[in-house]
Amino acid sequence: MNPDDEADSHAPAHAGVAGILLISAAALAVFAGTLRYPYLYDDVTEIRENSRVHRLDEIPSLLTTEFVYGVRGKGFVYRPVTAATIPPLVVAGRGSPAIFHGVNILLHVFISAMLAVALARLWRRRFPALAAGLLFAVLPIHTEAVAWISGRSELLQAAAGVAAWYCHLRAREGKRRWAAAGAWLLLAVALGAKESAVAWPFIFFLGDWLFPPENAEAAAPPGRRFRPGLYLSYGALLAAWVGARFVVLGQLGRQAAEGAPLLNPLEGLPWLPY
Repeated sequence: MNPDDEADSHAPAHAGVAGILLISAAALAVFAGTLRYPYLYDDVTEIRENSRVHRLDEIPSLLTTEFVYGVRGKGFVYRPVTAATIPPLVVAGRGSPAIFHGVNILLHVFISAMLAVALARLWRRRFPALAAGLLFAVLPIHTEAVAWISGRSELLQAAAGVAAWYCHLRAREGKRRWAAAGAWLLLAVALGAKESAVAWPFIFFLGDWLFPPENAEAAAPPGRRFRPGLYLSYGALLAAWVGARFVVLGQLGRQAAEGAPLLNPLEGLPWLPY
């Protein structure tokens, strides 16, 4: 093999414009019908009938207090990014659920396409990455997150998380200083959207372990799997996030009395993560 060809085989792949457009079109086509859906279940109490999210001047309070009770030291829902993005949509859509469904669809389109972009860079192969993105776009398992307005916390954390992963992949190659800062900031946004975003650093770790950077331009020696500084910054962010939750909620999980045994058989546990 020509040395130049060998170097090219280790270069990051790009998903390609045509592939991204195909994935985006598939994600849009599958969920376009949800635009006409009404408020359902938690949407009614959390958005339609919740005066806290009907005014823009409530945003600072949504960032610093528990969502359900609007105070500190009580409750279990602290998702400041998810909460603070509700009032602008309520105001812009004049209370209509259509704008929320539209944003949910766009977030799903972005996640599906960005997943293909990130996997193409990780695997250094275009077509498997595009196939993964296309499969993700049409999987029925995403119906609840996309079609249900209250599922937007999942979409927000996934959108910020997959973008953070892409920035992490750029940062580990040592090419862009902004990439490390971008990964950190986007991971912070994901954590503020939903607690399940704590899984993203572990996804970064597994990706680095299974597919270490091998391109010739990487700052780290070929085959080096990890950049310790990146993971130290993620660890510091997770610690800060846990501290912020404790300050606002007065606890790290959910109190037993705040569950519903009929809906959750684990409600009686003395400490139940939420």
